[in-house]
Formats: sequence, C-alpha cells, structure tokens
Amino acid sequence: MGKHSGPSRTRAALTMSINARLPVLPRASGDPRPSILPHSCRHTGTFRGNNLALVSGKAALNLYWRNQTFSQQVRRLGAFMRRRLDAIAHQHGNRFAVRGRGMVCGFDCKTTEIAEATSHRAFEKGLIIERCGPTDQVVKFLPALTIEQETLGQGLDIFEESLTETLNSARAS
Repeated sequence: MGKHSGPSRTRAALTMSINARLPVLPRASGDPRPSILPHSCRHTGTFRGNNLALVSGKAALNLYWRNQTFSQQVRRLGAFMRRRLDAIAHQHGNRFAVRGRGMVCGFDCKTTEIAEATSHRAFEKGLIIERCGPTDQVVKFLPALTIEQETLGQGLDIFEESLTETLNSARAS
C-alpha cells in the first residue's frame, strides 16, 4: 500500500471516541511498539465499545427502565408531539406531512426553502432544529427522552410560530 492509503480503523475508532467525548487509547494491530497496558486493557479493535460508555448506558437503563413509568412517559410525550405536529399540518391545509414514530418525528415541509426559513426563524427564537431528507425539506424532531411536556410544548410553539411567519412572509413576496 502507498503512503496515503486512506482511513485506518485506528483513526476511525479515535474519531468516534473523540466525537463522543470518551477517552480511548488507540493501538493499531501490528504496532511494533510495546504497550504499557496489560493485554486485557488493550483496545485493538474498532467497535469494541468504550467501558465508560457501556457502564453509563447500563446505569441509565437501570435507572430509567426499572419500571414502566419512564417508558409510559416516553409514549405519552411521543403521542403529544405527534398530535401537535398533525394539528399544525392540518391548520395549514394538510400541505405538509408528519412522519415518524414515538419521539422521533419529521415534519415534511415539501420544499427546502420553507424548511430552511422555518429552522432559521426558530433558531432566532431560541430553538435549534435540524433538517433532513433528500433536499433538507424535512424538519427533524428528536427531543431528549427526559424532556418535560411543558418544555416540549414550548419548543413546538416556537416551531409553529416560525412556520406561520415563514408562510406569511412567502405569501407577501
């Protein structure tokens, strides 16, 4: 292989860990330098997982899913968000589509321009929403599972105001 043979598994593992803000000690397979860590502590694979992330995830699962309360709350919030987004779409003559399941929803604005302007207006009001879809025409809703209904409602209010302002501005032009 040449000097610049492309990304390596080690670089990919390091990048994934840095993006997740989790510590990792990369060690390339076949690295001639000896490791100061015992064999059981060496990280020689790309997708072996990070102990801190695994332990934190297990603790979160044990805390939040020790009974049905949390999962029922997540279902209630997902239904609340879906009703609100469906109502917003209906208010505008059903020219928009709502997709998704649970607390992962997308509001298909049908055009990139409407989605982009709406997300910019929402940002100016303090709400960060992303776009997705083949042409970034879908506004993505992916709130934290631990969000309170009041906070979720405030975010949906900001989205609704921003969408209405965007549509009114487009009609005026």
